[in-house]
Amino acid sequence: MPALMSKELVLGAAFGAGITSLVVIGYRIIINRGTHTNTIAEKALTENDVPIDARMKHNYLLNQLDGLITDDSLESLKLISRTYLEPKRVAKIQTMKDLLCNLEVKSLITIGQYDKLIQIMEDAGIGIGIEDIKKTAKAIQNII
Repeated sequence: MPALMSKELVLGAAFGAGITSLVVIGYRIIINRGTHTNTIAEKALTENDVPIDARMKHNYLLNQLDGLITDDSLESLKLISRTYLEPKRVAKIQTMKDLLCNLEVKSLITIGQYDKLIQIMEDAGIGIGIEDIKKTAKAIQNII
């Protein structure tokens, strides 16, 4: 194994099924299975990695959007979001905040990354709030 840089972390783990170690290198997660190595996923920023100012701006934006979107607009957003979310999830959405939470769970939006949300809103013909989303995204990117 190559020498580890200061940002790298090695966690030894025996998970059975031949997994001998879990290695987190920079922004990649790799599982070693004997001589075979699989890249599992790119590591997104975790909540602990994001400065509190960015998290506060993100939460403020979600609350602001929840207050801006009407019931009719929410129905349009739900129709469009069926492309990205399972029908079971969409059926349970009753508020804009529910929709936003589901988009977060599916990693379609993250702190400072709202491109998919903007696309969904534009596809639903909803222009209200898009400028706020773009401003918040830019402000968060400046913080991060």
